[in-house]
Parts: sequence; C-alpha cells; structure tokens
Amino acid sequence: MNALRAALPLAIVAWGAFAAAASAQVSITAEALRGYYRPAKFIPLRVEADFKSGPLRESLELSADGAAGIGLDLHRGRGEAVVPWLILHQPGPVRWTWRKTAGEVAPPALRALADDERLVGIAAGGDVDRVARQMFPGSRIVAVELDRGRPLAGPAVAFESLDGLVLDAASAAALGEPAFQDLLACGVSVAAVAPQPPFARWRWQRREGYWLLRPLDAGPMLLPHREAVAMQTYQPVAGWRTDWPAHSRATIVSIATGFAVVAVLVSFVRRRAGPPLMFAAAAASVALGWAWWRFQSPVLQVGGDVVVIGERLVQTDTWTYQTSAGRAEATTRFRGLTRPVWASEGHWRMLQPRLLCRLDGSPEAWAYWVPAGGQVALLTRTVGPQPPLADPRQADNSPLQTLAARFYLGRGDRLAGQQPSTPVLREAYNEVNLWPAVVVDRR
Repeated sequence: MNALRAALPLAIVAWGAFAAAASAQVSITAEALRGYYRPAKFIPLRVEADFKSGPLRESLELSADGAAGIGLDLHRGRGEAVVPWLILHQPGPVRWTWRKTAGEVAPPALRALADDERLVGIAAGGDVDRVARQMFPGSRIVAVELDRGRPLAGPAVAFESLDGLVLDAASAAALGEPAFQDLLACGVSVAAVAPQPPFARWRWQRREGYWLLRPLDAGPMLLPHREAVAMQTYQPVAGWRTDWPAHSRATIVSIATGFAVVAVLVSFVRRRAGPPLMFAAAAASVALGWAWWRFQSPVLQVGGDVVVIGERLVQTDTWTYQTSAGRAEATTRFRGLTRPVWASEGHWRMLQPRLLCRLDGSPEAWAYWVPAGGQVALLTRTVGPQPPLADPRQADNSPLQTLAARFYLGRGDRLAGQQPSTPVLREAYNEVNLWPAVVVDRR
C-alpha cells in the first residue's frame, strides 16, 4: 500500500506529460518553394505549434539529421511562423522539444535542384517565361508562382534557394527594399517588369521590357561536397593559440597576490585573532575570484571584412572566427545573410548549430558549440548600392589578405588596399580583435 502511494505522484506526472504530448500539435511544411532546395542554403519552413497553454515566451526546439536546428519562440504555447531552415542534404525525421514534452514529425517532402536547374520565383504578369529564360540562358527554368500581394511569406533569407525573382511594380512595393537587399545578399538575381525600376537608389540594368540587377557572387562557394574549400577559409587563423588572454591571467594573478599580501599582514596579528582573519581573507579571495569567473567566457574572437566594390553593388563579407580554451556555447547575432562555415561533416556535428528565431520567424542569432581547442568561422554577407566614402589605404597586413586573393579576385579585379572593418554587435566574449578590411575593386 505504501509503495502504491509513493508511485501515485510519479504516475500522475507521467500521465500529465503524456497528455500534454498527446494534445500538442506540431506540424511543418515547405510548400512556399514547392519543396525545392539547394544544399547548404536556406529554405522557408512553415512551423505551426499549439500546446494549448504555456509561459509568455518559451522556445520550441527543432532538430533533424542533415539540417541545422531551429529555436522558435512561442507565445503562451502557441505559434505559427515561416523560419529559415538551413539544409545540408535530405533531412531525416524532425524531432521537437518544448519544456518537458517531446515528439517527432515526418520531414517535409523536398527535392534537390540539379546543377543545370534554376529556381525562379514569379510574382509578375506578362511574358515572364521569356524574362526567366533570359536571366539564365542555357539553364532549365523551374518556375514557382508567388503571391503578388506578398511575394515572400517569411524572412527574405529563408528564400535563399531561389536563383531568380521576377517582380512587377506592385509586387516590388509589397516586397520592400530591406527584403530586396537581403535577397541580393543571398545571391538572388532580381528582375522588375515595370516602366521604371523599383528602389531608385540601386543601379539597375535596362533589358528588353524589364530591369535586372544581379548579385556580385564574390567569395567562396560553401557546399557540403566542397569541404576542401571550407577548410581553406580557416587559413587566417592557422596556428591560433587557445590560451586564456593575458588580461584574464593578470586578473587571476592580482587576486592571488592580494590574498598573499593580506596573509602576510595577518601573520603579524595576535595568535588568537590570526586564524579567523586568515580564514576570512581566504574566503573573501575565493568569493571574489568566483564572482569574477562566473562572468568570463572562454571564447576568443577575431575577424574582419572583405569589401568587394562592383559597378552596381558593394558586397561586404564579415568573417568571424572563434576559439575557446574549453568547450563553450556561443552565439552570433544574425544580420544580412549569416551562416556558420563547417570544415567537415564531423565539424558540423561538433558545432550543433541552431538558428534562434523570434515569434514572427525572423532570425535573431546563431547558437552553437565551440569545441575546446577548436575553431568555428561564421560568414555574414550584406549588400548595398554605394561604395565606401573613404578611399582605402595601401597596406597588406590584414590576415584576410590571402583569403581575399584566393576567393574574391576574378579576372580584371585588383586588391585596392585596406580600411577599418565595421564594428558589429557581439556577445561578451573574453577577447575580441578586429582586423583591417580588405578592399577588392572589380569596377
């Protein structure tokens, strides 16, 4: 009888968890692009979750083999949003966890695009087939009809798998310039079938019956089957030491020295009062050291920009490198198009990257693990219509110089010099160094 009474609370808890999981509804679909994707690029994933009730804000975690994880904020246990989902290859079943419940749903039906196929979103009327063929001559066009009143049903970066987008005046206005700018950062060519080009500050190219703007597409192609390329992007931090920085070691020495000085002074105190004072000094030193240590991150960070100036666009690639003296979880804020760079599939599994998304599905930050003694790189790409105001100075001391020469220089391009890199928001890491930006001129 006593055993039954002891087991009853556990049974109630187990039944509550089972009932919550049974009543929970999590569904995912990838219909916005009809399930087409390119490896190592984002696709739009619609997530719907209903746990009936819950806290004001808590994250639903999604994970699957072959894809990056997702953390989507829910409001009182409910949420519906389109989020960017980074796909490496055909994903397996999608596992979800929320608070103390967990489950699994089947992955959406996906199809990888062939090398000679170009995925073009259509949000315009008229002879759009001709426009799509002229955008990508010699390629097989896979057309996807989009809502002209809302061309992208979610964050623009979620549609990175698009190769092209055809708009008219109305759909361009509905899209908005910030989303248009993010699409260019994603490598999407945009055509506008309109008398005048949208977003007038951009330098469009006039074609027969439409306006066209292509991305620069400068930099390394980061694909799962091109791991040698990804490994070469880590060259700027080859031989990087993972020791704690000098200022951290100096702080530890200062605390120890302070305790030693106090201990010497206490030794001159009367015999009875000496031990209690020594104990108090030791306790204070330990407490001070522990309070300081709690707020120290073992993550070290370096990085800088590669700026490519073209005839019509300026592309800025911010390279961020991190290492850690011990295994640590780190985050990097998402802006433009931000992605981790993995050197191998094993490296990807060690990083365990998760894209943290807000209630509306917009990406907020990447969260991942930095292995002890290992390294992680992240690439953030932004695109703008105007070149930097200041002329670059002639120098070649940036560690990104070799990377720029290897992956960003094309025929007729030149290394124009260096300029200060743009500071970005960062987490409270132990040490952050910003390298000079390398400027590539391809005008």
